[in-house]
Amino acid sequence: MCCPAAPNLCELWKPGIPHSQVLPPMWPPLLAPGRTPLTYGRLFQHIEEMERRLRAMGMGRHDRIVIVLPNGPELAVAILTVAASAACAPLNPAYGADELERYFADLQPRALIAQAGCDCPSRRVALSRGVRVIELSAAAGLKAGLFTLAGEQGGASSDEPVSASDTALLVPTSGTTARSKIVPQSHAGICTSAYAHGAALALKESDRCLNVLPLFHGHGLHATVIASLAAGASVVCSPGFDVGRFSGWLTAFQPTWYSAVPTIHQAILAQARHNRERLADSRLRFVRDTVGSVTHQPAGRDEFTNMVWRRPSPSGNPKTARRRTATRRRATQLWRRWSQMQHRFRAAIINQKTAQALGIAVPLPLLGRADEVIE
Repeated sequence: MCCPAAPNLCELWKPGIPHSQVLPPMWPPLLAPGRTPLTYGRLFQHIEEMERRLRAMGMGRHDRIVIVLPNGPELAVAILTVAASAACAPLNPAYGADELERYFADLQPRALIAQAGCDCPSRRVALSRGVRVIELSAAAGLKAGLFTLAGEQGGASSDEPVSASDTALLVPTSGTTARSKIVPQSHAGICTSAYAHGAALALKESDRCLNVLPLFHGHGLHATVIASLAAGASVVCSPGFDVGRFSGWLTAFQPTWYSAVPTIHQAILAQARHNRERLADSRLRFVRDTVGSVTHQPAGRDEFTNMVWRRPSPSGNPKTARRRTATRRRATQLWRRWSQMQHRFRAAIINQKTAQALGIAVPLPLLGRADEVIE
């Protein structure tokens, strides 16, 4: 996949890019359980309408807008809408007041977008800090991802469009090893990342991703939603992972791939024992782990072991040799588990870190580099 010119995030799926020349306006980029699919044509129109609404509220390209919404199609479209006219900072709706206070202090946002009528911690924190609250409403009968925005009108902002170097997203790091930081991501970096993800996964217009990851984290947003839109493909925006509903989603939406953390994969495999027919009938082309990706169905033990194990040149380091032996043992164990499941589940999951350590050539997504980090 080549990287067509995309000066900003909004141009990834607008008319003029390669896939938009072959996709009809009625092609659905966004789907969701219990909702009517949203077409590309309507997505273009809605983002432009909401962009004008934000401009009328005084929001400009350098303003920071925090979004706190539950996972789903409205969150996906709201992020794309805000990034079209300002800098978007999606935050976890499960955060308490103390965590939100810290993020608001770091971000210094101009506004908060929250669900209409929701007496949630984010609204209370915003009001206590004098941050404007913009209410988002989505009627049950609307197509997936469509909503209305209501808020106080402000002074008319500049109509100057966002540029490639402007900040599109402000995404918190996981904070597992240190205090969570906020990483600004430019439009150019996100576009590069989206095309690289699509190239690494060989995404086509016929592909459909079932997203079960939170969109306020980078992988769920970049590697599933934005990468799919950049490839002209479609994505199912679920309300979040639900092991009891997962096989039903596979049947209803017929996705060709999904991405998840290892614990979700394990839960799906455990549940698969009770849903053999549904998994066997799925259209899954590959499954992606959040730390790597592999798209292959091995025929036997040797082929599978070679897929996860390829002996690099000898280093003479005894510790390295022991690590390779242990990794080969894990590969054999993984094959045994795979051989028990492959008639039901036609995709393999390989850890990318393990592949890199063993010198295996795996297509790696190119992530946009942040210019700065907000401590």
